Amino acid sequence: TKCAPHPKPKRAPPSLVSPSCARVVCRHRRNIMASNATAASAAAYELVWGDGVVGTWLLGMTVAFLTLMPLSHALFPKSLKKEGAFLLCFELVAAVPLAYCGFVGADAWLYRLDDFTDSAQRLYGTSPHAVRILQCNFSFQAWDFFISFFHKELRSPEMLAHHSLAAMLCYWALTMPYMHYYAVYFMGVVEISSVPLVLVDICKYYPELQRRFPALDLGAKVAFGLLFLAAGGPGEATL
Repeated sequence: TKCAPHPKPKRAPPSLVSPSCARVVCRHRRNIMASNATAASAAAYELVWGDGVVGTWLLGMTVAFLTLMPLSHALFPKSLKKEGAFLLCFELVAAVPLAYCGFVGADAWLYRLDDFTDSAQRLYGTSPHAVRILQCNFSFQAWDFFISFFHKELRSPEMLAHHSLAAMLCYWALTMPYMHYYAVYFMGVVEISSVPLVLVDICKYYPELQRRFPALDLGAKVAFGLLFLAAGGPGEATL
């Protein structure tokens, strides 16, 4: 018996698009993707830097720190002779954005978020109060990250990681935008406890101050503990 002949392979239909046209189409698509990426980058830049708030915070904290350094040495020459003025000036400057975030956050959380009634709004809704908090917190975390490299007490890996991650979260929340409702609480309200923590850290860095004013140190520690528990316990239960 004869074997059946093998079927001839079918030829692929000729392409309707010439190679030169295909290259043009691919190049056009790449240009569109590049232009979209550029537009997204420009929009993100505008949301973070466009109104000048972040730049003003960064400049203000830097100028305040550089002004306080010689002023502190002039006012407390003996007290700062051993430890130096760096940590004192750092803590005094840090207290301002932390207090601002805490105040704006508490005000917004209590009185200005009535429109966030469902989960979709809490995830994707925007709030001008959250924007103010996020801009301030982003500025502080970025400033804190870079200035920490100038003192060994501040540049521990865990603190550098904390500042960089917090700044990244603020950046994402500003540019997406995303979770403004929760940003008011976690980037704003909880920072209230950081204000007495400034005094706790100053007394830790300058033991002479702790010995001369033990009530100030104790009061700051108690205030920090109570505010931290209030923000982290009953406060989170209302989210």
